[in-house]
Amino acid sequence: MRALLLSLCLSASASAEDGWRTILTSLHAGKTIEFSSPSAAMRLGEGEALHPEIPAHNTIVEYEALLIVPEPGIYRFTLEVEGGVGALTLSDPLNPERSVFTEITEARGNPIALPGGDVGEYLIRVRFERSGTVPASLRTLWSGQYASGARFDFEPIPGRLVRQAPGSDAASGDQALRGRVLLEVYGCTSCHNPGAQGARAVGEKRSPEEYAALVAASWLWKNPTPLNASDAELVTERAPRELFDSSPPLMTLISSRGCLDPNDANTPRYVGLNEQDRAALAAGIESVKGTAGDPAPMDEGRRRYEVLGCTNCHTMNGEVRASLGRELGEPHDEAPDLGDVGWRLKQAWIYDVLTGSARARRPDLGYQTRMPSFPAELVAPIAEYLSASAGVSTEGDPEIPSEELAQLASAGRELAGTEHMACISCHYLGERAPETLGPFDLTQTTKRLRREWFDAFMRSPSRLQPSATMPGLVAGGESVVHGVLDGDLSRQTDALWAWSLHAEQLADPTGTLNPERGVIGETPTVLVGRFDERALRLVGTPEGLHFGWDLTLGQLKEAWVNPFLKAELNDTESRGAVVWRAPEGPSIVVGAKPALWPTEQPSGPYDFSRAAHGGWGASRQLGELAMHETAAGRVIPEVVVLRTIELSNIDPSSTYWFRPGTGELKIEAVKGCDARKHPAPPGEAPWIELVPHPGNRECSIRVALRP
Repeated sequence: MRALLLSLCLSASASAEDGWRTILTSLHAGKTIEFSSPSAAMRLGEGEALHPEIPAHNTIVEYEALLIVPEPGIYRFTLEVEGGVGALTLSDPLNPERSVFTEITEARGNPIALPGGDVGEYLIRVRFERSGTVPASLRTLWSGQYASGARFDFEPIPGRLVRQAPGSDAASGDQALRGRVLLEVYGCTSCHNPGAQGARAVGEKRSPEEYAALVAASWLWKNPTPLNASDAELVTERAPRELFDSSPPLMTLISSRGCLDPNDANTPRYVGLNEQDRAALAAGIESVKGTAGDPAPMDEGRRRYEVLGCTNCHTMNGEVRASLGRELGEPHDEAPDLGDVGWRLKQAWIYDVLTGSARARRPDLGYQTRMPSFPAELVAPIAEYLSASAGVSTEGDPEIPSEELAQLASAGRELAGTEHMACISCHYLGERAPETLGPFDLTQTTKRLRREWFDAFMRSPSRLQPSATMPGLVAGGESVVHGVLDGDLSRQTDALWAWSLHAEQLADPTGTLNPERGVIGETPTVLVGRFDERALRLVGTPEGLHFGWDLTLGQLKEAWVNPFLKAELNDTESRGAVVWRAPEGPSIVVGAKPALWPTEQPSGPYDFSRAAHGGWGASRQLGELAMHETAAGRVIPEVVVLRTIELSNIDPSSTYWFRPGTGELKIEAVKGCDARKHPAPPGEAPWIELVPHPGNRECSIRVALRP
């Protein structure tokens, strides 16, 4: 029976009222209004109101919707609250006696379970009572474990799975909102000054020039236009200048007269007005009159979202576009749905995209449409609204401990390669184009996405975005990659995030399409090249710190960061910035401490090979003394050059001096001898005296240098 009801619910949802019925009450003023919200969530600052007609002080907001449960399973629900007390009620519309309730006073309250678990519709009610005018936030979350075994942790309820229950009166508040939008669209506030209080509901008075700038910025109005061209010209060109100063204030208008009276021939005529627009404008005027006066930034952003024509291209939880925009089926349907955008994208990134300083997606992929850019002062409220309507914090992402960052980033690089998740097969990596052109650049991931959404999406992309074809980390409740970080899902999502954060610093993942020679896989790559008039043996490492060894002498000379090698147009090669150079002369001197370090390097044969610990380096004989030197390092979380010197056939009665080079020095390991630091020339790390232990014939040291 419930399966039949679910199919009816899903087929009817396109025509039902989308979103949550929202009832907002002022305990102080004794006033209540209703309207629709895209989610049961909000974020308000000190003294900010949710709606301009309801004061900020001691308000109660209630959200109500029918939740469509898509699969049998076990579902739990909770609220995240700040600045007040929340309450959550779940009930079965077919059996009202099956109901559960909880009151929540802490950041995230104890969850309650769905009264049933079958597919179908359930009534969900959320109530939040604010304490005074303190900063307040609310999120409505659910978690689930499907009968199939798949599960997901607490996250916002998707807007596509809720619709308003029958009997909702939200349409009246929605009509008033649309009316306030039209008051800006038609330039009404250019003639009728809303005053300081009315501006909270409809924006400040605009001069004809400011209105013209608004129309120019809202270029999406042009196709289709929300108003007749002559109607726009009425404000920008044809209206007498004295009209802008002599018209009555907006708060004093009688909504059935003047421009809204089709029989009044003495006022300016808007030829494009229809009855629905007249009714909405009348409701909008009455809404402005009822403004309480407290700032309502969420309402301002929602209003601006429609004024600038965002609804022409974007849906909100899949609903049919607002009457100011297109119907479904138009070419602009490529634009993404914005139902979860505040949970998904960072507010700063949304702002950057709206102002044109960041790209929503690659512009070279042949999309029929592109995202426009707008003046910053027009779109700042939209970015705040999209974030605040998800109830999310604007604080930064949780930090990964620095001591784990290098390991996790390396594991993330491995996961992103074609041997595992193959992220680089579909997504750009900076300017590296994938085989299948996807719209996003992986190096921008941590700038774009909120960490909470990223973790959920990486586990199961198609659950959050049903049209997604990207594979997820999870199958059957466990990771599909057992060989990386022991299959620990939490650490694997940490790893992918850490790699995205530092992708440009590490070598490209295995399988990346590179035009250069010397592609680095899971192990270092060794080549020969020439830089700065010197022939070098080049060692490129997955860690992103690369080394040059003198090809003739076999001595370590320098280290540089990405790119390892870059092909230039003139058939030459370049590389990344050199971050460390070795001093001239030998690495080791035997005997007394030299007053000046010798500059001549002993010549002779050497062997260049990979040591058992994985590092590449040179081995040579210096008389009876055998020396093997290797170099390694990292760039995350900071650049560190690791030099290892291994000596054998040493004379226990001799002293050996090691010159590490520039950088802050740390001795990490010593074996077979004592290591003592001695002052060095300015700009250098201390010279190190190596004193063999009695009877020892071998000595080794590893140092870390931070340039």
